[in-house]
Formats: sequence, structure tokens, C-alpha cells
Amino acid sequence: MKEITRRQFLKWTGKGLAAAVFAGSGVMPVLPRAKAEDELISVNSLLRGEKEMRVVFLERLSTKKSDAFYITSMDENGMDLYLVDGGLATGKCMLELVNLRKEILKNAGLESEYKNRNYKLDVHLLISHFHTDHVRELTSGLIAHKYLRILSAYYPAATALDQSGVYDNNNNADLDNRPALISELNRCWPQAQKHEIPFGQTLRMPLRTGELTLFAASEDWGLPGAAAYAEQLYYPTDMAARRSDMPTAIVNSNCLWMRFVCGGHSVLFTGDVMKKKTEITDEPLDRMVTYYGEAALRSDIVKYPHHGLSRDPAAKPVRQSLITDHPLACCILTGNKAGEKAGKALDAQGVKWQDIDKGSIVYSLKETGMEQIG
Repeated sequence: MKEITRRQFLKWTGKGLAAAVFAGSGVMPVLPRAKAEDELISVNSLLRGEKEMRVVFLERLSTKKSDAFYITSMDENGMDLYLVDGGLATGKCMLELVNLRKEILKNAGLESEYKNRNYKLDVHLLISHFHTDHVRELTSGLIAHKYLRILSAYYPAATALDQSGVYDNNNNADLDNRPALISELNRCWPQAQKHEIPFGQTLRMPLRTGELTLFAASEDWGLPGAAAYAEQLYYPTDMAARRSDMPTAIVNSNCLWMRFVCGGHSVLFTGDVMKKKTEITDEPLDRMVTYYGEAALRSDIVKYPHHGLSRDPAAKPVRQSLITDHPLACCILTGNKAGEKAGKALDAQGVKWQDIDKGSIVYSLKETGMEQIG
């Protein structure tokens, strides 16, 4: 693993993570194009480079839970960008994308066009689920940002969880955050393609470099049978917690998983899938593994389930079913003192891990290998 200090990383990237997307990867800017007037110009098309995928786990700028990551896929014809969730409305994700756009324009000899809103950074949205800590930044400004253009959005199907008042509907993100985000997407980018992935199905897409597979939850945990099982599993006697927390648990359980592959290496995003009981082998995480199979899911880099917060029991199935034995294999923990909890459990399983509370993390995947570059 190539290791550098945080100070060296910031100095190397200039203004942060933006330059890391293509620095040192043989990327060449195209010749400057005519200034955009009425047509929108894709900033992504201004780059040319060797085939490479870069995965950026963004450092949090909040003491609260907040998930946002982005992946770039590049070849000799340009770059595509996939944003996984968006985090809270801290401005972190938006700032990184705007800085990336500025860095690309600079390297293409078009620095003077930084304020020209016709030069858009094209973004594909991948939404694991609609909880606030994953999508608030999208609806609060990122989708509508003048320098960004949303080309497509992929998200899980809505739960059929009972809405009669048995559960606290205020905690069902599919009833508020979902329509709010889709409405904002329709308002700003009505031509953007929208894809809802049905339960129990996968969607495999070739990328400029490698491929992406989306895995929908094996079933809707909000249906009566599955919901009754979840009630007894997580809230067997606490009726108040059952009413208030069940909608949150169901939306977490229905997360869309995402697996990026390039050059034989892979990165898996598990959203906030539930795994709370060490002795139970039939929780939502377990059923995903059983339904899709370890071979389809096992990856070199795994975003640890549910922020790592109080999810120590996930360490064992991650070790057994989700992570490879590659020398650089690693779990990414996403804050809230996850290292003090899940990190210890991963240590006991012999799994390497890193926490984005310590800073953003960047991986490069190529045909020639995988390395951490920041």
C-alpha cells in the first residue's frame, strides 16, 4: 500500500481531493473547446486517460452520521462520475464536486470558464436508501447546483410498510425524503433517467472501465411476514421502540447494495443494512448473502454496514462472506466512534479497517492492480 501523510496528501492535491481523481494517472486534457454559449458542455468529456477507476470515501464534516462517496471511471474518451448517496447538508459533497469541476477545467486550459455555468460536471446518482444522513445534501442544493448536471438516478423500491398508524410514519423516509428527492430531480433535470430497482433483482452496467452491479434487497422487509419477523427480532417486548424504530429499521434493511469492479478488484457499498445479533444468521445482511451468494458480493474494499455504530455483530459475516483475502483488503468505517466499536470487532476477525473520521480515503483500481492513494 502506498502511504503518505495527510499533510503530504493535501500538498500533493493542491486544493484537496479534486486533483487526486486524475493526478498521476496519465490523464491528458483535450484541446480547449469553443466557449459554451447556449449548449451545455460536459466537463467530463474534457479529460483523456488510461483506464482507471477511483473510489473516494469523503471525510465527514459533521459530528452526526453522514455518508457520501464518489467513483470516477475513466478511459481514453472521457470520465464518468457516480455519486453514492450525498450525506447531510454539510456542503462537503457539493464542495468536492465543484472543486473537481474546477480542477478539470484548469487542467484543460479552461480555468477562465470556472464561472460559466454552461460547463457542467455530469453526475450519476446512486442512492442506497432515503434516510436524511444519506440524501439531505442532494435535495438541499446539490441536484440544483448551477455547475452540476444529473444524468441519471438509481434507487431502491419503496417499502410497503403499514401506514395505518401502527408505526410512526414520520420515521419512514420513503414517505418524505423519497418524494422530495424525486420531485427535485424532476424539477431540475426532467430528462434525467430514473431507475427504481425492484426487490430481489440486480442491475449490471458496463462502465468506461469495469462494471457496476446494483443489488436490491432480497425482499421488502416492510411486508407483513418480514416485518413481523423483524419486530420479534429487534423489538420483542418494547412496543414504544417498535412503533418508533421499525420504519427506520425497515428502510435500512431495504438498502440497495452497489459493487464496482475494475481490473479484477472490487468495492462494495452496503448502505445501512441491518445486522445486530451475533447469534442470529437470518438478519437482512445474512439474507442478502444467502440470496445473491458470496461470490457475487465478496470484495476487496467494503463499506461497513450501518456506519459501524453499534454493529459489532457485522464483523463476522463481513469477514466470512463479504471481504476478500487480498493484501490491501479493507473495511471503511464511517464515523461516530465506529473504530471504538466495530473496529475492535474487525481487529478480532483479522480485518484491516480505516475510519473516514480520520480523513478522506482514495483508492485507485486499474488492470495493473489496486492501491490506496490517499
